[in-house]
Amino acid sequence: MAETAENFAYKGKHYYFPYRITTNFALNYNRKSLEEYSIDDPYDLYMNNQWTWDSFKRLLIEWCNADDNHIGYAGEGAMSFIATTGSSLVKVQPDGTAKCNIGDPNITRTMEFCSDLYRNGLTYQGELGDWVSPQTWADNSDRILFLGMNPEWTYGAAAKQVQDKEGAENDICNTVSDFAFIPFPRDPTSDKYYIAYDTFGYLVAKGAKNKKGAVDWINLNRVYETDENIIASKKKDAVAPEPVYYTKGKYTGYQKWSLVWDERQYDLWQDMMNPSKFSFTFDDCWGFNDDLKTICNKILFDPMFHGESFTQLSSEYKPVIENIISGV
Repeated sequence: MAETAENFAYKGKHYYFPYRITTNFALNYNRKSLEEYSIDDPYDLYMNNQWTWDSFKRLLIEWCNADDNHIGYAGEGAMSFIATTGSSLVKVQPDGTAKCNIGDPNITRTMEFCSDLYRNGLTYQGELGDWVSPQTWADNSDRILFLGMNPEWTYGAAAKQVQDKEGAENDICNTVSDFAFIPFPRDPTSDKYYIAYDTFGYLVAKGAKNKKGAVDWINLNRVYETDENIIASKKKDAVAPEPVYYTKGKYTGYQKWSLVWDERQYDLWQDMMNPSKFSFTFDDCWGFNDDLKTICNKILFDPMFHGESFTQLSSEYKPVIENIISGV
């Protein structure tokens, strides 16, 4: 984790100690929906190094052309696509200076790609409300092809939505769902497979009475991520959980529902947190204030989902962003 920890250093000092890299966003989809229309499974494209922006757009077109009621892409805005280029809107350097990259050619190229998805009718237009939750998507995954959302959360929440029915006697247990996820497609011009990432970690408060205890706790969490026996045990619990049964009440004897991971998906999820498998990018634009968050959300979402001009937005907001980050 040394390199990751250095990414969060500020003016030569360390304030944050990450113990785990985790996925940020992925493309969630229903394998059964793809099969029904004989559309390529993106997992196969990924394994054959063919999962790029171009093949992603091709699948969206095939899906939306198959039925006027179909929706291609919903969820996360352009941030995860920008991440595939290895770029970010804002980057804080180790010396504490911050740079606005909104005029970077990679970002301009990405936003043009995302805007083109909108122009071709391939993105969500509020058909199911302002926001598509994993549960809403689960009930409509025969209509929405891809949901850009945190994969760990979405995979479990979507399976629970369709399998954990009202009344234990109606639950679907010991069954892998049809849901799946895949990394955001690779930028076809990039030399590496970049994805956005996040971390779990801790800060030790100034004046803490038990600093050694804090460090021991951080290290213990790290062991939980690196010990081979623990890793094997976590996988077994995910793909083949031991059944648990109700022991009292009206459902006595019925099995309690629990998520059963598809082994292929579990392994991919682990790969997506492995710096030897992917190159990670992190955007610092969220770490300043609420004003900058609002601006960045508008820039990243509106061209893709509302058809606004990225050129106009970037021209309008670049000086505002630079003014905000200059105070670092």
